[in-house]
Amino acid sequence: MRLNNVTDIQFELISSVDKSIYDELQKILSDELVVRYLPITPSPGSNEMNQFFDQIFRDNSKVWLIKCNSEIVGIINLMNIDLTSASLAYFVSKPSWGIGIATKAIQYVVNYAFKELNLNQIIAPVVSRNAGSIRVLEKNFFYFFQKLDRQINFDGIGDNILVYKITKED
Repeated sequence: MRLNNVTDIQFELISSVDKSIYDELQKILSDELVVRYLPITPSPGSNEMNQFFDQIFRDNSKVWLIKCNSEIVGIINLMNIDLTSASLAYFVSKPSWGIGIATKAIQYVVNYAFKELNLNQIIAPVVSRNAGSIRVLEKNFFYFFQKLDRQINFDGIGDNILVYKITKED
C-alpha cells in the first residue's frame, strides 16, 4: 500500500529500540527492496537484525524514527559524530518512496546537525546503483565528493560506494 496522503511527518529522537518499535522496523526491513542497498541485510528475527540495530545505536550516534501520520515509516541517523562532522544513513518503507518523506527527513537532520550540534560537514555513503537515494541527497544539496576504492557486491554485481557531502557553508 502506497502512502498517498502525507499530512504529518514527525521525527522522534530515540536512544534504543523497544519491542513495539523493533516489530514495526522489522516489518519495514523484511522488504527486500528496502534492504537491497543496506550494508547489512538483516533477516527478520535473526541475529543479523540485532547486529543491524547495534550498528545504528553505537557510540556517537543520534537516531530518529521517521513517522508519517503517526506510523513508523523509517529511520534516519547520524553516526560517527565528532566535533566537526558525521555520517548520515537512512531507510524508509517502500510505500514511503517518492513522496518526499526521505527528503524532509534529511532536511530535518541536516538542520539539527548544523544548528544543534554545530557540525561543519555531513557525509553520506551511497551505493552507485541506488539512484533514488542519490537523487534525494542531491535535492538536499549534497554533492558528489568521492568514489571509494572498494566495491560491494549486490545481486552478483559489484557496486561502487560513492560519498556525498554537504557543508555548513553550502
